[in-house]
Amino acid sequence: MNDNLLEALRLTDLGVSVIPIRPASKVPALRSWSRFQQARADHETLERWFERPETGLAVICGNVSDGLVVRDFDQQDAYDRWAREFRGLADSLPTVRTARGCHVYARVRGSSRTRRFPDGELRGEGAYVVGPPSRHSTGTVYRWRGSPPSSIPFIDTPDRLLLPVLPHSPHHDPWPVSHQQALILGELVTRHLPTGTGQREARLFDLARELKAQQPDCSEEQLRQTFALWWPLAWGIVATKDETTSWTAFQRAWANCRFPHGARWQQAVRLAEGRPAPRLPAALAGVERLKALAGLCAALQEVNDGPFALGCRRAAEFLGTSKNTAARDIEVLVAAGVLVCTKTEFIKAQQAREYVMKLAIQQEIDHAL
Repeated sequence: MNDNLLEALRLTDLGVSVIPIRPASKVPALRSWSRFQQARADHETLERWFERPETGLAVICGNVSDGLVVRDFDQQDAYDRWAREFRGLADSLPTVRTARGCHVYARVRGSSRTRRFPDGELRGEGAYVVGPPSRHSTGTVYRWRGSPPSSIPFIDTPDRLLLPVLPHSPHHDPWPVSHQQALILGELVTRHLPTGTGQREARLFDLARELKAQQPDCSEEQLRQTFALWWPLAWGIVATKDETTSWTAFQRAWANCRFPHGARWQQAVRLAEGRPAPRLPAALAGVERLKALAGLCAALQEVNDGPFALGCRRAAEFLGTSKNTAARDIEVLVAAGVLVCTKTEFIKAQQAREYVMKLAIQQEIDHAL
């Protein structure tokens, strides 16, 4: 029994779907391998596939392999930097030495899509990687670092495989962050990644606003280090691939965002709570919750100097009610003509709307003051 067959059988027993590839190639040795994205091959099929010892093997990622993802580092120095930052993961996750860098194996709950970065990829649902002990076209043999794994651990998020080390500048001291702080900063960055083209500047502006709320006195070096976390994650999504263009946009966003994330909301809440309740149309006049919501909307319009965003979660927090109730209350004000929806968009599959307060209601509130 040859080494490739032994490894194919072993990986299959670990819950991994394996297919054959042509010798010293990355091309599947099957007319179609789509069925093995849904179900793993049995031992008899594997023995037939890998009868010839030169046949290579590939590992299929995704649900068929119990949530397998593989971080493909095309550059050894990129893997080394990641491993220094996340030593615990680097020591515990199965890792393969490749012709140019490393493959890091892990499992995650739920589906994970493939993402591309300047230093490689995160392979997820529907993708595959060449597995050990296949031979690369250069003659390099794919090999496990250390002993072959007896299991493939689960991690809480595939982003743990992506977050780069905060870069060091030869001209400035690096931003002093602990490992935990780096994870928090990484979570902040990933909250503001684009989901498609055309969102780059808006997501950078949102990132700048939230960063300003947490660290209002950031130096340019700290901004540069934050951007260095965002850029490799966004690079495979944005249409503009020039790093300098996006770095300039982030600097501009930092300079232009007058209000840190959450500051205008807090100001509006203070205004709404310090004012008398506005007078609404007769049909709504007896509902105190609707009057409170209308007062909040008027305050939001004032601090934003125009249209304002309002979601049911924020409205529910202000009113002390459920999101469903808050959503219905917003719709009641729209139906009554108190609010007018001026914009609807979808961000990360979530609906976001902007509103303006009807002039007559706003004037009534101003008169009450």
